[in-house]
Amino acid sequence: KDFSEFEINLNDVDVMDLATLQVLVSFKKSCERHKKEVKFKLDLPKEISDLFDIAGFTKILKHL
Repeated sequence: KDFSEFEINLNDVDVMDLATLQVLVSFKKSCERHKKEVKFKLDLPKEISDLFDIAGFTKILKHL
């Protein structure tokens, strides 16, 4: 079956690293190339959010 929309729910994620972020960005780019819509539900724990902020990746997270 051909899907035109994807929803990725990451609200219960306890651990997330740079590799995970790279996969999410790659998936979003692939969807855009194939004219598919993707929505991310992302409510990371403060500890993870703070680490991504310190590392300078908050901008990337906001564009997911």
